Amino acid sequence: MGSVNEGAVHGESLLFQRVQGTSGGFNIKVAEATGTATAATTFSIAVNVPSGAVILGTQMRVDTALTSSDGGTAWSAAFATGSTAACATAVAIAKNSKSKLMFNPFAVTPITSNVTTITVTADSVKTFAAGGVVRAIVYYMDFDAMVSL
Repeated sequence: MGSVNEGAVHGESLLFQRVQGTSGGFNIKVAEATGTATAATTFSIAVNVPSGAVILGTQMRVDTALTSSDGGTAWSAAFATGSTAACATAVAIAKNSKSKLMFNPFAVTPITSNVTTITVTADSVKTFAAGGVVRAIVYYMDFDAMVSL
């Protein structure tokens, strides 16, 4: 069994498993990215979890306070393009507001069908003002490709 990789960067393995005599591998990885609000009801976070990965869970945090031009006080988030699972609900727009969610593989199909991003949506059909920042960390599993012989 491999070891925990402290300070892992985007797409780097946190934990890995190799089978003696093979060229493939099984990994638990992390993808981290931020998204900046625009003057709209949604904005995206390009976490870029690869196609075929199994999403384990997410952590999200407001790094720079979100504001709303029409009285919004909360936001929610869901995966887009590859998975549609929710990853945050009714999170306050204040700086340091946080969300964490482990996925239930029996309730939602966590396997991505395409490179996956996250869409952040202002709750109650409100509109964000430009400038707030939300950070997302996604934990997922995937395989190392076997080498050709």
